[in-house]
Amino acid sequence: LPAAVSNVTVGAGHTAAILSDGTLWTWGSNQEGQLGAETQETGVDREGNQVAVSGTSLAVLEDVRSVAAGGDFTDGTLWAWGGNDYGQLGNGTVVSTAQPVQVLDQVTAVSAGDYHVAAIRADGTLWTWGDNLYGQLGDGTLNSVSAPQQVLDNVTAVSAGANAIAAVRSDGTLWTWRDNLYGQLGDGTRDSMSAPHQVLTDVRFAVMGDYHAAAISTDGTLYTWGSNLDGQLGNGGLGDTTDEGTGAMLQLT
Repeated sequence: LPAAVSNVTVGAGHTAAILSDGTLWTWGSNQEGQLGAETQETGVDREGNQVAVSGTSLAVLEDVRSVAAGGDFTDGTLWAWGGNDYGQLGNGTVVSTAQPVQVLDQVTAVSAGDYHVAAIRADGTLWTWGDNLYGQLGDGTLNSVSAPQQVLDNVTAVSAGANAIAAVRSDGTLWTWRDNLYGQLGDGTRDSMSAPHQVLTDVRFAVMGDYHAAAISTDGTLYTWGSNLDGQLGNGGLGDTTDEGTGAMLQLT
């Protein structure tokens, strides 16, 4: 890469990085056009099929501030490209594209799950689109949406997991929704929720992993909850989840 990297994100088989000069570069699998540029190389996927790849970084866009990579698509502040089976590109269609298409303007933050996206606009509104099989879009339904729709306001941070989302609002409250198989919503249950509900107060930052989550409170306390199969909760043990999978929060510091 020709300059220092300021931001990087990884998808299922591809990587996207923003350099200090604002250019966006991608490399890896290009099976669904998720690199945002045509490639001539081919590689072999896990099933032994020939797929398009790029072993070197490709310059895709300029003047990019943030980027998030999903399962087989990439989403920048204003543009998206790649696989679109669930409308995850947000352009109102389910047609895949290898070229960047504009989705939203005035976006200050974006986070991509497996096949869904959440973005915060400059006015603090939170918009979601894409796969909604688990209700991860937060609109109270299970219907996938191929264009951005508003689900919350006064949002300062958002993080999309595999099938769940966590959002912090300007009053410091933490809101989570949908897939809760491993207690990753942090509400003390395993009940999935298709609409945002509050689970914590005085939160400064939160991040949602595939099946677990973590939050930092305003006093610096770190909380974790959800799946602990690989010890990702940091409580010194292994297991399904805290309290046999009820999703109760652990205070670590």
